[in-house]
Amino acid sequence: MTQSQEVAGRAGASSPLEVGVLLTRARRGARSARGMREVPAGASLPVLDTCPESVPVSPDFPPWQTVYGYFAAWRGDGTLARLHAALRARARAAAGRNPQPTAAVIDSQSVRAADTVSRASRGWDAAKEVNGRKRHIAVGTTGLVLDVVITAASVQDRQAARPLLWNTRRACRHVRLVWADAGYTGKLAAWAAALKMTLQIVAKRDPRAFEVLPRCWVVERTFAWISKHRRTTRDYEHLPASHEAMILWAMVALMTRCLAQPAH
Repeated sequence: MTQSQEVAGRAGASSPLEVGVLLTRARRGARSARGMREVPAGASLPVLDTCPESVPVSPDFPPWQTVYGYFAAWRGDGTLARLHAALRARARAAAGRNPQPTAAVIDSQSVRAADTVSRASRGWDAAKEVNGRKRHIAVGTTGLVLDVVITAASVQDRQAARPLLWNTRRACRHVRLVWADAGYTGKLAAWAAALKMTLQIVAKRDPRAFEVLPRCWVVERTFAWISKHRRTTRDYEHLPASHEAMILWAMVALMTRCLAQPAH
């Protein structure tokens, strides 16, 4: 269990924090609160739409080393996780939902890894014929991410689902029902029951035909949202935690756009 996941669990169980206050509290020797708020919002989000080889340089941003320093610090100390949890609660409330989710959908997606990904943290997904990493996510019924686990692509879904459910239970204590496809059948249901969760498998009527599964289509849409950014179409990150952070930043970008839209 990483420190950021533990902090996210505490943040998810409390009321949403003001985003500006949250970022100001994350200050680590910054010259001003204004600078701390603008560094990640102004520089980390554009990184999502660039490749690692092309470092964005703008007179409005600090040097890229400074931006990465904040990116790494916020990834490690839980600031990004708290920001994501606070925005998720606001986005759910704006959509007329309870700020804290009570149900989740889980699934995984294998993505190809760039040369910057070490052999120790990548693997071969024989079913998808992908050499890289696999991102396992839990989302709410609106499609907003609840938790992320990054593994080698060779890791089986049922195996990675255990830490995923554990982390989701810590981050979103009200989640009691979890939907998943047939790839999660087996002993996982007993594991979920021990966490006071009910795992409900959504099976295809015809295993050989394509079918949009009830409930499970929500998580597929989330993968599509994440993959709209160049930095998340593949895994370019040396550390799995950095790819997890990129996914959270992708969702931060999505939620801030939604919240900025005028109410009808």
